[in-house]
Amino acid sequence: VVAGVAQVDDRLAQVGELIRDLREGVELSIPNAAGLAYSVRSGDTLSEIAARHGVRLTELMEWNDLSSAELGAGQKLFIPGASLPMNARNAVLGRLFLAPVPGRIVMPFGHHADPLTGMRRFHDGIDIEYAAGTPVVAAMAGRVGRVGVNGTYGRYLVLVHADGYQTLYARLSQAHVVTGALVAQSEVIGTMGAAQDGEVSHLHFAIFKAGQPVDPSRYLH
Repeated sequence: VVAGVAQVDDRLAQVGELIRDLREGVELSIPNAAGLAYSVRSGDTLSEIAARHGVRLTELMEWNDLSSAELGAGQKLFIPGASLPMNARNAVLGRLFLAPVPGRIVMPFGHHADPLTGMRRFHDGIDIEYAAGTPVVAAMAGRVGRVGVNGTYGRYLVLVHADGYQTLYARLSQAHVVTGALVAQSEVIGTMGAAQDGEVSHLHFAIFKAGQPVDPSRYLH
């Protein structure tokens, strides 16, 4: 059903909400073959749509009973055999990112007074309180971009993901992966460190989109 009704466009969030909140009376369009529904956008061509989804142009025309390659914005097509990319599927199902550790957020994203110095500063992620030694898992599948230690984050690692995302995991006691390694979503990548300087033990977790920090609490489910 997800593959049949979801569209590969900017309305993934709305589609996901519909799928997670089905009610009596909601009508679903269920095709008789695997594939995706697609709404033509301005500037789309049939050959580009076919190439983008790995479908033969003639097959796309036959499935949609098209006599020419002329398309209009908003026209509905069925793309046989196509499927959503993994990130798009996870976004629809509400699991684009998973929480790297359980626990409560003790420092949210944004500008706050530093609990130790009292100085106002920008917090580029969230701090999740939990016990030292807890396994830390990858919030999204990706590649290890960096593993290191510095004065701001302590021991940390960065994962690089599809669609311009990166995630940062800091205040670790150990990193269990090396730079360049591929990791699956929910794979253990490190261990939470002990509390320092009067703080509670916590994981500093940040999400970056196209290099800019975004509020992780908006993405975690």
